[in-house]
Amino acid sequence: MKTVFTLFASAAAVASTNFAALRKANFAAEKDGHLVSAMKFQTTLRLCNAFAYDADISITLKGAEVATLKYKECADSQPALAVNDKLAFNAAGSTIGTFTISSLPNADATLLLLVRRHDSESTAVAFESHVFAATLSPQLAVIDAYVGDAADTLKISDAAGTRTEDLTFDTVVAVNPGDYKISTGKKSADLHAAKSTPYVVLRVGLAKDGLEGGKTYEEDVVVFPQGSNAAMVSLSAVVALVLAGWAM
Repeated sequence: MKTVFTLFASAAAVASTNFAALRKANFAAEKDGHLVSAMKFQTTLRLCNAFAYDADISITLKGAEVATLKYKECADSQPALAVNDKLAFNAAGSTIGTFTISSLPNADATLLLLVRRHDSESTAVAFESHVFAATLSPQLAVIDAYVGDAADTLKISDAAGTRTEDLTFDTVVAVNPGDYKISTGKKSADLHAAKSTPYVVLRVGLAKDGLEGGKTYEEDVVVFPQGSNAAMVSLSAVVALVLAGWAM
């Protein structure tokens, strides 16, 4: 019997991905009529708002809006990124944080950037980032963005409910394509895992907000994308970049 999921960490998989990208780049050079051409890669930026706050967060790049996200929303986009670019995160008319891109991947990849509360007493932000390499298996980046003392764990169950395993926070795992349920003790979300697709699995919430009169944001589970309902923000055509690895 196959396991529900296995840890995803394979040097062979990365090497295979780079080789596929190299063949794609060589084909592009030949098609353009040149013997030598710069390497070209497809990069998707995945933004997630786990910042427990009433105001939406607007993300801008060089003054242009990349996405506006409500709390617990994610979106994919393909902006033209370059090393040293700064992504500004804005809420209620103020910039609450800035993320600087120090490097970019040298293969087709999805870049995850998540913003969350650093603590419950201020609007200070914390960022989580990850690069999804292109693989055949669905991948899950499992992130705990909950602020508070609750120590719940995430669990993944198969569609039949016959197998359940723990998901460790701050890891990336691979699963077999299929339907699953992701749950804590209180909340759950469905995962429809498709071949070669990267997913974000989040535990979000805030036990007690020191800024909003003790308001509570209940613990919840977020899975993105969700089948055909995945939000897609397209501000430009797919951009091919010639740059070195993404800095975590």
